[in-house]
Amino acid sequence: MVTVWLSLPGRNTLKTRSLSQRRAAAVTVAVTATLCGALALSPAAAAATEPVPPTDPSTAAGAATAGETPAVSEAAPAPAANPNGAPASGSAAVAAPADAATPGAPSGTPDTAPDNPGANNPGATGVSPGDPGVNDGGGSGSTDATAAESTAPQPDPARDLKNVDTRITNVVLGVGSTNSERYLVWYTDLAHSTAPVVEVIRHDQLVNGQFPEAGATRYDGAQIVSIHSGQGKSRGFEAFSNKTVLRDLAPDTRYSYRIGDGSIWLGQWSFTTEAIKNDWSFFYFGDAQIGAKSGYRNANPMESSLQGDADGWQQTLNVATEKYPWIRTMVSAGDQIESTNKIKQHEYDSVKNPTEREYLGYTAPNQLKELQHAVSHGNHDWYYGAEDTYTEHWNIPNYDEQTMNYWWGQNNVLFLHLNTEFNREQHAPLHDSWMQKIIAEQGSKYQHIAVVMHRPLNSVGDFHSVSPATDRVRRVFGPLLKKHGINILFTGHDHTYSRSHPVDNYYPGVFKDGEWTGATGNYYNLGTGDNAPKEIYLTGDQFVSIVANSSSGSKYYDVHQTANHVYTAVINQDYVPEYTVVDVTQCSLTYRTHRAQAVGAHALHSIVDEFKVYLPYARPTLAAMPDITVTQSEAARLNLTADVTSSVCYPEKYPVVVSGSINTELLNTPQTVEYAIAPGTPWEVKQSRTVTVVADPLAPTTSQTPASAPTAAAPGESSVETVTPRAAEPGVTAAVSAGGEGADARPATSGSHSASQPAGLAKTGAAAGDVTLAALVAAALTVLGAGSLLRRRQQQG
Repeated sequence: MVTVWLSLPGRNTLKTRSLSQRRAAAVTVAVTATLCGALALSPAAAAATEPVPPTDPSTAAGAATAGETPAVSEAAPAPAANPNGAPASGSAAVAAPADAATPGAPSGTPDTAPDNPGANNPGATGVSPGDPGVNDGGGSGSTDATAAESTAPQPDPARDLKNVDTRITNVVLGVGSTNSERYLVWYTDLAHSTAPVVEVIRHDQLVNGQFPEAGATRYDGAQIVSIHSGQGKSRGFEAFSNKTVLRDLAPDTRYSYRIGDGSIWLGQWSFTTEAIKNDWSFFYFGDAQIGAKSGYRNANPMESSLQGDADGWQQTLNVATEKYPWIRTMVSAGDQIESTNKIKQHEYDSVKNPTEREYLGYTAPNQLKELQHAVSHGNHDWYYGAEDTYTEHWNIPNYDEQTMNYWWGQNNVLFLHLNTEFNREQHAPLHDSWMQKIIAEQGSKYQHIAVVMHRPLNSVGDFHSVSPATDRVRRVFGPLLKKHGINILFTGHDHTYSRSHPVDNYYPGVFKDGEWTGATGNYYNLGTGDNAPKEIYLTGDQFVSIVANSSSGSKYYDVHQTANHVYTAVINQDYVPEYTVVDVTQCSLTYRTHRAQAVGAHALHSIVDEFKVYLPYARPTLAAMPDITVTQSEAARLNLTADVTSSVCYPEKYPVVVSGSINTELLNTPQTVEYAIAPGTPWEVKQSRTVTVVADPLAPTTSQTPASAPTAAAPGESSVETVTPRAAEPGVTAAVSAGGEGADARPATSGSHSASQPAGLAKTGAAAGDVTLAALVAAALTVLGAGSLLRRRQQQG
């Protein structure tokens, strides 16, 4: 058979065998279960154990406050608290202040030499103390790899590679396009592939753990796609791959499902859908790479074997789900298995090809049947025949056959899985057009867009960080992430742990003769190692990426000893499996990476690295406010924030802060008030306005006649008592009435009328018979004034 690569505007494919050839082979091959190995549940373990329902942390003793990360003791790790109850532009990224901290080749030959001869070299020192960001102790890692004692996983007799129940294997509950779907895949041997059927029911409708006679949703016939998978000699038995989509699932609901062959039921499991909310969590796992068999740093006869790899993967899933029993989603960095790069054409379907046994090892844990699982395309999932094998073993939503990319959504996150094996220059336009299309169609439905890709941009591993393949990935995918505004990046491949500095389209250049040359873009060093920031505020198109370590312990790489990884904030290599929990809110992602085994001074579940990233598009906003003029009385009760328009993700942490006060005695002078949100952080936003205070209008006053005998009036003089009015405010006439002091003040009229001209009052606009108080006051003042003038003239005459 000749393998032909096609690099055309259409599909890039690797053709190895036709469906008709596989079906023809299925007819002539007997059903066998040989000792050459296949991994599945033994009959005794075929009845899957029901998972523990998600724990409500509010009822657990010692549970941390919602939204906070519990303190973890190296000696006795505290149980994890459910974080899901927590509520919810162009400058350089800056770490939060210390006092602000609070508790993510068609045109050539693929990379056919992923394994470095120096990997897992017992004589290597592990990490270079001179490398930036290398942790040197504490809760973040150890440089003394040879002295670190690990707790190796113990084999599970129920999952013995040489004793297999061939009836049903490779059951994986895949993610759906949305939360209302699950993409299910499973394998059945020839004897149990005649009439595949699936039933789904709400778990609370089971009767003593069993399905009732009626009430379940049934999938069969044309709803299930079955193909003969081939590679029977590799697997040890012939099998069919079966796929269906479970639809119309309700949120935050526990379901049970069972799979049968039309005559008997082969297995039963349960799962719980995600609640629809902006605050949720998921697992992120680095390369399991079942079958790498490179072993651990410390001697154990079970470790350097396919069985050891499978046991290590099972143990990591066990400890992760025991600590975080409420998490319902798991995302893989790729390289689920090892061996496709070692297959020769004539060995494709032979006992020398271990690929199918490795898939059995990866898919054996019940967690892959109970948590929704998102797979990624790694370099070890590629090479000869891998496209067919990969797509047979995974039921993937929205799969693009041209690029082998796909997308799915959960709550407020749109996940884009990019195939980094298409890393040549001619692949960039294909990835670009796919990303543009999906983001245009789906992006507005989600708050966050996260990219998951196997090969990293910011690698530190020996060989990997300076390899030609990594350089191609940087050149192709770096500009794409910049163009499409991606701020969240998950990667693997390195078999070490690292966290990058905030980077903006950064390309480190080519590493040659011990140094990097040709760097472009920017990275922002906010601290390294134990001094790396725990809170990071991104702006513009910056992102922080993590590179996940091995999740099974099947293989580790040392950190490159001479390359200066200037783009990296944290580097760690303990040579034990790890797992990462990602807490999502509407404004941030918190990454918490744990050790899945105790090692040296570090306990099981101890923290490798934990940090929180505030995403740039969640930056607070504060609208401009108009300048205002108020009277003294209004200023005394003025609410300076009543008309503020703002948006902020954490109002309790970042309220609107007002600085400046209003002096009510300072009249007719603009006074400045400053407004700010998140002051002292890179997210600080400011506005200002002026407030001008003017005098209150003075109320009219009245003067009361003293209780004494009236004075006789002079001839021609009015008998009205006159009282010196109070000083009037500018523009206000102080009115006096015989009724006493304290009458209302009114603005002065444009003219006065004498008492001898009553008709003039009506001309001011009052209706006939409706003499206003203002008119009466004006008339009284006129009479008083005339009387005073008359007395002075009489005295003068």
